[in-house]
This record gives sequence, C-alpha cells and structure tokens, in this order.
Amino acid sequence: MKKALLVSLSISVLLGMFALYAGMQHNAMGEFCRDDNLDVCKIDYLYASSIFLSWVVVSFLAQIIAIYLVRILIRLSHYLTLGSSQTRR
Repeated sequence: MKKALLVSLSISVLLGMFALYAGMQHNAMGEFCRDDNLDVCKIDYLYASSIFLSWVVVSFLAQIIAIYLVRILIRLSHYLTLGSSQTRR
C-alpha cells in the first residue's frame, strides 16, 4: 500500500507541475503576474502554488479512490470465484 501511495503522489506532483508549467507558458492575461505590467512579470508565487496544490490534491484523491475501488473489485471477484467453486462440489 505504501508503494501505491508513493506512486500516486509522484504522479500527482508531476501532473501539478505540468499544469503549472502549461499555465505559466500560456499566461496571456497575466494571471501569474503580481503587477499589471506584462512586460516585466513578477511571478505571484502564492497563486502559482495554489494552482499546483489544487492539481496535486485533486489528482491524488482521485487516484486513491480508484485504487480502493480496484482493491474492492478484486476482493469481490475472489469471493465470488471461491463461492462458485464451493457450490460445484
């Protein structure tokens, strides 16, 4: 389980980094700039970190829910196959 959490967290961080990179590259309206002057953009790190963390948290929770659903389905399928093999005897 720890390995799955580590992999999920790694994927979430990579997804957050990509979303932040894409947002900063396409910063046409200056969302990431503290000033209105887009020629000299001072990055608003608070806004950038909120974008990064929102992607990390949402994707991490979605992956954890998916992992638990898969585990439940695997346990259910093992239970159903054990139950059907016992009724055949």
